[in-house]
Amino acid sequence: LAAITDDPVSLDVSRITMCHMYLKDNDLYDWISQDLIMKAGIVKSILLAKNYLTKMPPVLAEFKTLRDLDLKCNVLQEFPVAIFEMPKLDHLDLSHNFLSDFPEGFVHPSLTHVVLAHNDFSRVDSLALTFPRVEILHLGSNRIEALPENMGELSFLRAFDVENNLLSALPESLGDIETLKQDQFFVRHNPIAKVYLSFARKRYKVSRAINETIAFLAEDQDESKDE
Repeated sequence: LAAITDDPVSLDVSRITMCHMYLKDNDLYDWISQDLIMKAGIVKSILLAKNYLTKMPPVLAEFKTLRDLDLKCNVLQEFPVAIFEMPKLDHLDLSHNFLSDFPEGFVHPSLTHVVLAHNDFSRVDSLALTFPRVEILHLGSNRIEALPENMGELSFLRAFDVENNLLSALPESLGDIETLKQDQFFVRHNPIAKVYLSFARKRYKVSRAINETIAFLAEDQDESKDE
């Protein structure tokens, strides 16, 4: 499937009021025409994983009712800033791409689930400003060297995965996030265990959740020494 026809005879969606479009594993270099979009009704989710997309189809910005957008496992190299034109978007998956530049100067007030794992991000300085209501955040397997100091402003954050990065420390403000659950905070496979643990409790006022995670990391460190 290289494109989706705009012929209303072969694809009549004029009466659709709710639509979930699953278009995984295709070659959608070309995409839906404007005419089809105007007839598509209320589209709530679109799955476009594994389509070799080098950029997000610009026409997706027309889906104003979209709540769930999955673009994982493509070849995106630029962050699709058109998502900030989707006011209803709640879930975004851009994992397993080649993204390196985090968007600056944009705000998405409704996104609660953001998956950016397995990319090439090294800096996420504007994270708290860009996704202020995020609850589930996956940043694992990137090249992130430091988290922004204002991470504590993510007051809705419940689950945070930043495993397999290059972090040597955690920002103090992480301890201010009361909603962050201990069993949903993943920070392993960072150099943080070697640099941060020895002085963490003295230098940082961390929450119980993060203290328990630090203790868990310390146990891992001790076990590795014993081996």
